[in-house]
Amino acid sequence: MIIARHISAVAVAIAAIVSWSGIHSAQADEVIELGCFVVADGPDGKPRTIDQNLKVLEQTRSQAEFMLAAPEGYKISGVWCNRSDPVPTEFDYKVLLAGFPFYIFTKTSGMPYRLGVLEIKEGGVVSFDTIEGAAPTPEMLGRLQVRLDQLQTTVEKAVASETGPKK
Repeated sequence: MIIARHISAVAVAIAAIVSWSGIHSAQADEVIELGCFVVADGPDGKPRTIDQNLKVLEQTRSQAEFMLAAPEGYKISGVWCNRSDPVPTEFDYKVLLAGFPFYIFTKTSGMPYRLGVLEIKEGGVVSFDTIEGAAPTPEMLGRLQVRLDQLQTTVEKAVASETGPKK
C-alpha cells in the first residue's frame, strides 16, 4: 500500500534527518541543499538509506538527466533532500522523469519542520503533497503553485519529445 510505503520510508528518513540540525535557513530564492539521500527497499523488502552523499541540486542543474543506480537486490523507493526551502526548484522534474518520487523536507534552525513529496501522479499530473509538519504558509502556497505549473509544462514537453515522431 502506498501510504504504508510512505510511512516506512518516513521512519527510515527520520533516522537520517536527526543528524542534520543547527543549520541556518536561507531566503526562498536562494535554495540551499543541506543533504540528500536515497531510500531503497532491500532484498528483504525493508527500506534502507543507501546513498547519503547525493547532490540533487548540483546534478539536476548541471546534467541533462538525473540518474541513480541501486545496488543489486535493491529497489529505489525515493530520493530525499533537506533544503532551506520546501518549494521544489525548476530542475527537480529530472528526479521525477528518472522514475523516483522526490521527498523534500526542511530541518533548519529558524524554520518549522515540513515534509512533502513531489511526484507524477496518474494522468501525468505533477503534484506536491505535504506529508508531515507545519502547513505551508500562504506565500509558500503561491510559490508552490507557480513552480508546479512550470514543472507540469516542462514534464509535458519532455515526455512529448520522447514520444514524438522520430526524424
